[in-house]
Amino acid sequence: MSVKSKVLLLAFVLFIECESVEIQKRNVCRTWSGYWDINKDKNPDCFFNEDMYLDVPELLKKYFGYYETHEIETQDGYFITTYRIPKEKPKGYILFRHPATTDSVAWIIQGFESPALYFWKNGFEVWMTNTRGTDFSTKHKNLTAHDYNFWNFSFHEIALYDLGAALEYIYQRNNNNKIIVVGHSMGSTECLIYASMLPLKSKKYVHVFVLMTASTTFQFSRVNFLGNFIPFLQKLTTDDTVGVVLNKGSLMSRIVRSVCPLVPDLCIALYSFFGAGWSTEEPNPVETSIIFNQIPRALSVKCVLHYGQLISSGKFQMFDYGTANNEVYGSSYPPEYPVENIVTPIYLIVGSRDDLAPKEDTEAFYNKLPNIAKIYGKLNIEGMNHIDPIVGTNRKEKVYDKILNILNKLS
Repeated sequence: MSVKSKVLLLAFVLFIECESVEIQKRNVCRTWSGYWDINKDKNPDCFFNEDMYLDVPELLKKYFGYYETHEIETQDGYFITTYRIPKEKPKGYILFRHPATTDSVAWIIQGFESPALYFWKNGFEVWMTNTRGTDFSTKHKNLTAHDYNFWNFSFHEIALYDLGAALEYIYQRNNNNKIIVVGHSMGSTECLIYASMLPLKSKKYVHVFVLMTASTTFQFSRVNFLGNFIPFLQKLTTDDTVGVVLNKGSLMSRIVRSVCPLVPDLCIALYSFFGAGWSTEEPNPVETSIIFNQIPRALSVKCVLHYGQLISSGKFQMFDYGTANNEVYGSSYPPEYPVENIVTPIYLIVGSRDDLAPKEDTEAFYNKLPNIAKIYGKLNIEGMNHIDPIVGTNRKEKVYDKILNILNKLS
């Protein structure tokens, strides 16, 4: 992109940001058509919702009244901010693992209909982590988020260190009670890596992994064309000025937060077309606009590249370091994650309209699991795409109630 194009694009974003300030009195609408008339003062479809501008602590205070903040140090020096919503005499302990380009806001932004509140009301203590590099987890013992090396991680390190540290910490804090882990998308990917690489620890700390739309291989995915961009992504990882994408203040982040809350139907259509999949009955006009103002969150380039490698290879494998593979792994090619070693039960949730992690791909890795990991089976949800399990209109009846039935059998 030329300098002139960048200047024009930035000017457009600034204009939209100013326009957003003008219309904040009516920032959400009950119908999609209402957004195209949002400046009209008497539009009955539109109203003000403060949740669009609240951060996670503010949302927790609003909907729960009380919460705790815990800072968990990982083995490799990162400090992971984790929120706990206590429950007196809980049925169990749930740890939520958020997807890429967001943070723990994914589990609370839906307000009274949020996953966090649903399971808390049904008797479970809730913990929510914020992955390294996201807004609430930018601390490190020796590095700052401005250092390139701070971002030298993929979801492999997130799985072994962030998730690993959180599980040990929560387990010890709660009298050695096993934990229920609920993951979505990249959060599910991390769980599979942890459970396959550290099966004994996984068995010790985890009761069951509830995995929504697990992203592993992409042979049947609509995004498999992105494998063509691997050389470009590889160049980014060798450029010591680019370690992160979609960080706060980046042009793309500002475009999403400025434009998409104003025309959420357009943005959700683009997102659906380029990966998530179509689900015309699930998107909620109010929640969609609020969510777009809360994302994206920072993501390391190495995470993006690692996913690109999975797309290109069609395998659920470790990071490919190229000529350095022999030094790292003792072989020319990166090994695949040994999902056949998983001994912790997995409850897999798959959307019939998920084009990012379609059932053909999830079936491939699910069939490799030993029987002990499949005792709770899997849930195939009709009419839901990649993101609908946490934001879809019918998520309670189609997803949460089904999960609760499984969890009640554990308690």
